[in-house]
Amino acid sequence: MNATLAIPPSATGGLTNPPTSDELRRYVEQLVAWRATLDHDLDALDRRAQSSRTPDAYSDDVSLAMALRASIDARGDDLVRLWDGGRVGATELARAAELMWGRLPDTLGNPSAFSLTEACTLVSALYERIATQLSGDAIAGSGATDEIVALRETLDRASRSARALRRREDDVVALSLRLETLLNGATQTDIAARVSELANEAFALEASLIKEIGLRATVTNDASAAASTRSRLLSDEATVRATAAEARLKIAVVPTLAIPSVDSVGEAPGVPVTEVDAAPGSWTEARTQLDAYLAQLARIDAALQEAAARYGAGLARRADLRGLLGAYRDRAQRSGLGEDDALAAQYESARDVLYSAPCDIAEAERLVSVYQQSVLAATSPREKETR
Repeated sequence: MNATLAIPPSATGGLTNPPTSDELRRYVEQLVAWRATLDHDLDALDRRAQSSRTPDAYSDDVSLAMALRASIDARGDDLVRLWDGGRVGATELARAAELMWGRLPDTLGNPSAFSLTEACTLVSALYERIATQLSGDAIAGSGATDEIVALRETLDRASRSARALRRREDDVVALSLRLETLLNGATQTDIAARVSELANEAFALEASLIKEIGLRATVTNDASAAASTRSRLLSDEATVRATAAEARLKIAVVPTLAIPSVDSVGEAPGVPVTEVDAAPGSWTEARTQLDAYLAQLARIDAALQEAAARYGAGLARRADLRGLLGAYRDRAQRSGLGEDDALAAQYESARDVLYSAPCDIAEAERLVSVYQQSVLAATSPREKETR
């Protein structure tokens, strides 16, 4: 925020002396730029006034400056619309003179005592008057107004987080009291120096509270996920045990592989249930327990997947061989070899092994391969003759 506003643009001509097109263009361009500066600096001045030790002392002047700005903005918008990118003639230029030199409307739409040029000059003078007064105020003159506003916002967020956690509310209150004590009795120099210190403490406190909120959220979510995973693994374990039992019954050679028990790890750790924690230790401990539990579930999951693959391999291979045997029998029949005694004998030998229990997979693979080669040898010449 500057101590003084930029000098407002000078209007040319008069109420009965319209500007030229170039004069109007320059004025509109300069007014648009000046209004942008006015908006930025006047808003910053308002924030300083509100943060001062005696905000009421500035309220009348600030309100007047804001009202003048509103009138200037409305008249400036009218000029921009009238200019319309340069599409102006004598009628528009005459209207521009009225807008530049005629009285501005007040907040009720009635003519005020000021023209656009006079309003710009007056708001600049008001701005300088308020800025000069604020420079003597300990808070506003400290240069830390924006930082104070940000600090109060940080403390407000920290207060909401502390209430949600039911923890460290006293810490937030203590920081707030230190800030108000500082602002109510310190000099500009002390305020400028110590506000940054308080801001750092408030930021660290808020970060700590946010970390605790995140910790509680992840523990709660992961505890629920752990319970769901355990339920799934119980189902997976039952499936693997059934597969292993079927493999031992129907396959001659099966692996000797332990199947882990999900029950051995017990139920998933719960989340802390105390309403108020003196410290985040119970949640940190819950996080540690949950991480260990999830690691156990991951190991069991991997072991169950390995057991399912190993025990299911023989059954899957038997199914594949049955399908392959059937496919080559169909091929032989399509080729007119359904009554071939040699092929039929080979088929029956392979089928007997595949459909007996326990099934010798190695022997079944050998017999299916023999039948497959015989069918290929018997049918290939016939296929060539057909073509």
